[in-house]
Amino acid sequence: MKRWPVVAAVAVFVLAWLDVVQHYPGAGELVLPVALGLAVPVLVCGQRPVIAGWVGWATAVGTALVTRGRAGSGEPWPWSVSAVVVLVILCGVVGALGVRRTTVGLVGAVGLTGATLVLVFDGQWVSAISTTMLCAAAALVGDWRAGMRGRLAEADRVGEEERARRMVLEERARIAREMHDIVAHHMSMVAVAAETAPYRNADLPESARTELAGIADSARASLTEMRRLLGILRDGAAELGPQPGIDRLDELVAGVRGAPVTLECSVGALPQALGLTVYRIVQEALSNVVRHAPGAATRVTVGMDGGDVVLEVVNDAPESAPVAAAGGHGLVGVRERVTLHGGTMSVDRPAGGYRLCVRLPVEGR
Repeated sequence: MKRWPVVAAVAVFVLAWLDVVQHYPGAGELVLPVALGLAVPVLVCGQRPVIAGWVGWATAVGTALVTRGRAGSGEPWPWSVSAVVVLVILCGVVGALGVRRTTVGLVGAVGLTGATLVLVFDGQWVSAISTTMLCAAAALVGDWRAGMRGRLAEADRVGEEERARRMVLEERARIAREMHDIVAHHMSMVAVAAETAPYRNADLPESARTELAGIADSARASLTEMRRLLGILRDGAAELGPQPGIDRLDELVAGVRGAPVTLECSVGALPQALGLTVYRIVQEALSNVVRHAPGAATRVTVGMDGGDVVLEVVNDAPESAPVAAAGGHGLVGVRERVTLHGGTMSVDRPAGGYRLCVRLPVEGR
């Protein structure tokens, strides 16, 4: 519980006690009820401000009614000094909530009841008008504080988001540096070694030269893709560049070395994200063929079945057992892409080969 309402409530209790005793001598028996009635709303206004505001208003009206005709000469009525203090405090607290409809309602109730009491019981307009103005000023101050608090909270939120964004950018820059220093360096060495091998070994057979040329081409393509990814990691600018899609599957198939690949594609334009997914799945499937089934005939088929894109990559059994390769995350990545689009994926091994079948729904069809 906040401390200031307790201190304020004690001060109001003492003020109300003295106010009734000194200014309303004919209402001495009401000292304790009036003092408690005005102090309790102030005590709970930190926890239940709206309820406290309306209870305080009702108590102030009740105080005005029970002290009517008992005030000393020249004393303010309908609102006593202690009632004015309570109403001002409560209007300020309610205004600080930022709920303007409630604040306006409370200030309006103070003004309306004050005017009614003056008209019906011949009170003092100065008391009614000045109290209403003080309550309105307190409500405006409270509303200003609510707006300032909201602006500070928004500034803190924006600052937190900016700090988080900066941390992400710093981490991405660090990863980009490591990829450039380690992965890109080794890929460059592979490309250089593959390109210069025929000149360093003049007796290489033509098939080996072809394989080395394919390795060099793949290494250069990987370096290009690596540079694009590094650009994304550094500042995100590369994300604005064009992404490969289904229209570039023929280029992808033509660039495969180490396995004969045929492509059958009867699908037209696709949404960009879906086209990129199809391209990446085919790319990963063909990479697996080259790694695990070198020389195996491979067929890539992309077609439509209702509202779905059906993608199938099938390779025959390899002519010779491939060299064991370290396990990767290719199929895990394929499965994640398929799940992202709400599709399905299945794999099996027909006649010693391998088949990957993916079905992806096309939105809007």
